[in-house]
Amino acid sequence: MNMNMNTSNPRLNLLAVAVAASLQLAACGGGDAGAPDIFPPTVTITTGAIGTANGPVTFTFNFSETVGSSFTADDLIVSGGTMGTLTRVSDTQYTLLVTPPAGSTGEISVSVKAASFSDAAGNLNKVNPTVTHRFDTCSTTEPTCAPTTTIPTDALRIFSDATSVQTLDMAPDWGQGGQGTRQGVTIAGNNAQKYVFLGPDRLYQGIAWEGSPQNVASKGKLHLDLWSATAASVKITLIGGGRETGVTRTLTAGAWTAVDIDLTEFTQTDLTQTIQIKLEPTAPGTLYVDNIYFHGLASGASCGTAAPTCAPSTTIPTDALRIFSDATSVGGLDMAPDWNQQGKVVRAGLTIADNNVQKYAFASPDALYQGITWETNPQNVSARGKLHLDVWSSDVTSVKISLIGGAAENGITKTLTAGAWNSLDIDLSAYTSPDLSQVIQIKLEPGTAGTLYVDNIYFYGAASGGGGGG
Repeated sequence: MNMNMNTSNPRLNLLAVAVAASLQLAACGGGDAGAPDIFPPTVTITTGAIGTANGPVTFTFNFSETVGSSFTADDLIVSGGTMGTLTRVSDTQYTLLVTPPAGSTGEISVSVKAASFSDAAGNLNKVNPTVTHRFDTCSTTEPTCAPTTTIPTDALRIFSDATSVQTLDMAPDWGQGGQGTRQGVTIAGNNAQKYVFLGPDRLYQGIAWEGSPQNVASKGKLHLDLWSATAASVKITLIGGGRETGVTRTLTAGAWTAVDIDLTEFTQTDLTQTIQIKLEPTAPGTLYVDNIYFHGLASGASCGTAAPTCAPSTTIPTDALRIFSDATSVGGLDMAPDWNQQGKVVRAGLTIADNNVQKYAFASPDALYQGITWETNPQNVSARGKLHLDVWSSDVTSVKISLIGGAAENGITKTLTAGAWNSLDIDLSAYTSPDLSQVIQIKLEPGTAGTLYVDNIYFYGAASGGGGGG
């Protein structure tokens, strides 16, 4: 057997000799028992919890081969909770219990460091997988956590912890006859309002700023954060110009419900002079209220022509796994990897209306693609329901959005409305090719040369039927 030796690299020579020897052994009938193990071990992290956890979460580590006792607690990076004892189930499986903080909401993140454990041949792992799990340990009998809402910079605030509209009265006397009470309360350091509806009739409460009428005709939505252990729904009426319209929204019992109502639903209200809101729960009980504001743009309202002059009005869900946003991004994120575009795509980070966004200029018709990657920190989104992006363009009418995981991908094309932020939501069931348990990249492909502005990339919601994966 001939072997061409590379004298410039002794390590390659040794490897070549070992491989050649194993091949010769196999040719002589010796099988591959003497073949050297040169492949690194891998690990998959899973959780037994379904949906949002309200207590400790067990993370299971399944290894591709025996790692013995080389895997220890020092090999782990844990955030969002307190790490318990790492338990060795077998040479190929370990478990870890992580306890989230009491009276809180958030996300537990568990990752394995690269080059931290080894197989029997001494090969070190190369990939550092990460798994996250949402938790909510807030009380379900009364709110012990504040809402997680991030109020948009364009918001016109009626009531919030930071500021409120002038002449605001959170409990005007509308003839309830003492059948209800209102109290300002502090929940986890945040100011909120508590309304007790004694009933059985007169189940209503007004919120008024009639001394300071507000023109919200150019706004897009009304937002309120509501909490109740008893009310299944609440009717929210907006009053202006002597006219009113009520819209009913369902509440999640024992949790903050972020309510966003498109102002087009208030068909009778004069939006140029709003002065009051009326709340009507379906049954006697207690209702907590926080963060009342108008935000976003009405359909057809201007947000720039050549470039956006406003930020997206998106309210990111509390269960979101964020890839990129103004507040936080996934670890290891690269918003402009070099995928051989040869300088034909230019990326710039911008601040628009106090909000951080990404601008991509596609100059050439032969390089209409741009990657967004976090490949050193794979994300398991198999239990998630949708992928969200906010995209703005003045000259691109469609964009193909590919999701990449497990060395496989497929793309979904979305139409864009020029001169406005497009809120794009794609059901993850549409991504039939990528392995959703190890997503590492997104690829954007505009239909034509032009400019895209991108913000708020995240996965959210629950998968239908338990999610995907590969």
